[in-house]
Amino acid sequence: MKRIFSVASTALVLSMSGSVLAEGPRVLDVASTFPKGAPYLGEGAENLAKLLEKATKGEIKLRVHGDGDLVPALEVFNAVSSGAVPAGWDWVGYWAGTVPVAGLAGAMPFGPSPEVFLGWMWEGGDWKSCKKHTTNIM
Repeated sequence: MKRIFSVASTALVLSMSGSVLAEGPRVLDVASTFPKGAPYLGEGAENLAKLLEKATKGEIKLRVHGDGDLVPALEVFNAVSSGAVPAGWDWVGYWAGTVPVAGLAGAMPFGPSPEVFLGWMWEGGDWKSCKKHTTNIM
C-alpha cells in the first residue's frame, strides 16, 4: 500500500509540475506590415508589447517581427485569420478586400481609434458580417 501511495503521489507531482511549466508566460509572435522601429507605426507595436507585458505581469509577451519576417507585409491579416501566425500589427485599411467595412474605417485620416472602431463593429451590428470573413478574431 505504501508503494502504491508513493507511486501515485510521484505521478501527481510530475503531472502538476508539467502543467505548471505549460502554464508559464505566453509568448505570441506578432507579424507586422511595418518595419521594426519605424517611427510611430513600427514603434507602436513595441510600445504595445511593453504595456501588455506590464499589464499582465509578464504572463503575456509579444515578440514583434518586422515586415516580411514571418509573412509578406500585406498578408498579415490573412495569416492571422488562418491561424498561421498568432497575432498581427497592421492598418485596418489593408483589410478592405477581405472585410468590406474596413475600407470605410481606413479611409478616415487619423481615425477612428481602435476602441471606437471595435465599438462600432460590436454595437453597430456589423460584427456578424465580419465573422464570416474572419474566423480567429475574438
